[in-house]
Parts: sequence; structure tokens; C-alpha cells
Amino acid sequence: MNTYYEHTLPPNLKPKISSKISTIKKFIKNKYVLNLWTSEGAQNPVEAVQNGEYRKDMGKSTKREKREMKESRKKGRKRGGKRKKSEEQSDLINCDKKEQC
Repeated sequence: MNTYYEHTLPPNLKPKISSKISTIKKFIKNKYVLNLWTSEGAQNPVEAVQNGEYRKDMGKSTKREKREMKESRKKGRKRGGKRKKSEEQSDLINCDKKEQC
């Protein structure tokens, strides 16, 4: 699905996990509601599912892309060592931490 929703997204525009909540909320709205970075002429995957036209291979990565992702994950672990336990994050959709909404 990201290949559809992030087709023309500039790489530096995607928020990081450390970004402000308001920045992440704005990004999500721009991506899924306003469809700012979708490719023209491509079929919306949500509509494809609703119309029964979804193919299992839609949006699948190629073997090369999978291999590159796997290699980049391995490199990331070598640099950082063990993974850190993630901090509890607020639910952006339901906003479970009221002070951040």
C-alpha cells in the first residue's frame, strides 16, 4: 500500500519516530485523507478490495527489494547492537494519552 500512498513522497518529508505528534498527525492526514503523494492513474488499493478486484500480489516487493531490505536490517543491527525496548507511544487514532491530543 505504501507504494501507492507514498509514490511521489520526497524522502525527507516522512516524519521520524521522534517527531512531534502534531507533525505525525498532519502526515497521516496528508497521506491517507488528502492523498497528496499518490500516483495518478494507479488504482487505490482500498477501492480494489471494496470492489473485489484485489490481487494478492498487489504491492508486493520484488525479490531484489526484499533482499535489500533484509541486508539493510542486518546492517542496522550491527551498528546499534541489541534493539532497545520501545517506549510506550500514544495511540494516534484513538488518542489514548489525553495530554498529547
